[in-house]
Amino acid sequence: MLEFDPSDHSYRLDGKLIPGVTTVLGAVGIIETSYFREEAAWRGSVMHKVCELDDLGTIAQYEIDPQAEPYLAAYRAFKRDRAFLPSLIEQPLADPKLGFAGTPDRTGVIAGRQRGLDYRVTLDLKTGAEAWWHRLQLAAYSQLTGTLGRIVLRLKSDGTYNAHELPIADRWRDKDDFLRCLYVYNLREENR
Repeated sequence: MLEFDPSDHSYRLDGKLIPGVTTVLGAVGIIETSYFREEAAWRGSVMHKVCELDDLGTIAQYEIDPQAEPYLAAYRAFKRDRAFLPSLIEQPLADPKLGFAGTPDRTGVIAGRQRGLDYRVTLDLKTGAEAWWHRLQLAAYSQLTGTLGRIVLRLKSDGTYNAHELPIADRWRDKDDFLRCLYVYNLREENR
């Protein structure tokens, strides 16, 4: 059974502590945190919450911070433009064989995308600039969700969005790169 503790962002699988995707990437120096600011963290957490409430259909019950409204408008525009239907929303998941966990922002379907067939994707919602390591993060999340499609969805303060769909052909290379990071993380943890 997977347990997630949001207070310290830790995961336990059958009682054993396992690393999360961002923990792995941060510990091996892939995620540069020196430019993170408290305001950006607040903006990201508020944006995630309002988008989650919108997907769950419960947003009308809450008062929305006016600063979050453009991000919500951008997310709604993406859902409308791409006919995106979320299925997993901020759901902690684990890969017991590989020994890591994560909480993908969204997994869902873009209706009729491939020759009239539904196309399953994993989305990562961002309010800041896209970074090169997002491809590794999404490769790990798509390993957890079993999706091929990966989209970095940047929601902007002017109510627009930028959806960067990562090439499916790169998924395997990106997954291998993430697994190398996981290997280094585990090697360091075993030798502490």
